Amino acid sequence: MSDTLIILLSWGYRLITIASVVFWIWMIIDSARNSEERWWIIIILFTMWIGALIYFFVRWLPRRLREKQGGDFKRIPSRRKILEAEMAVRNIGNAYQYIQLADLYFDAGNFDKAITAYKDALSMEEDNPETLWNLSRALERKKEYESAKTYLEKLFAIDKDFGYGDASMLYCRILFATGETDKARKELEAHLEKFTHPEAYVLLAEILLKEGENERARSLLEKVIGDLKVAPKFNFRKNRKWYRKAKALLMRANIRS
Repeated sequence: MSDTLIILLSWGYRLITIASVVFWIWMIIDSARNSEERWWIIIILFTMWIGALIYFFVRWLPRRLREKQGGDFKRIPSRRKILEAEMAVRNIGNAYQYIQLADLYFDAGNFDKAITAYKDALSMEEDNPETLWNLSRALERKKEYESAKTYLEKLFAIDKDFGYGDASMLYCRILFATGETDKARKELEAHLEKFTHPEAYVLLAEILLKEGENERARSLLEKVIGDLKVAPKFNFRKNRKWYRKAKALLMRANIRS
């Protein structure tokens, strides 16, 4: 074996060792910040990179996927907390207990159970706007768009601007996803008269590009890109997907012009 190969292997081993230690420390810090199950820290500390790898696939990766889908940054609730909420439902069974349980199911990504629990709560408090909203969100995650629209429309009868436009934005997103272009355009136009969700600008611009209104689409895209560039870091991270989408659409608009 040549000296050069020995040196390369030595450096390769050192880099892998350093990367493993960095990954191990990263997972310890993440579990301390984001996991309610503190025993993860002990597992990672004593099993080194093996425990860190398990935590990565069991906790870190599912949370990241969930954040990308809905922009939620809440901790995944512990199994113990869910069991306690399930017991409260069995022992007390008021709307409040069902809502608490449904919220935990939602945060854990168990949308089927969340939907059932939210519906149980609505059977007792049918005009609860927060429950109507969260049920609509869970249904949208399951791509049950028609049901989600039905509950959103019930919510709008109570509060059209619920969640500072978050409900309106969800309704627009569903219309866009289901191909109801004319209605989506109308709702997005109305939404942007009151609110400034980056997603709304991008979806409307995409519709305008399809309909040949390149100049207006370009104006909307340039605005949302400019706004996000100077937005607080948290807001930019939350809307990074729409920033990238806007840049891609703007490139398409410039090519067409």
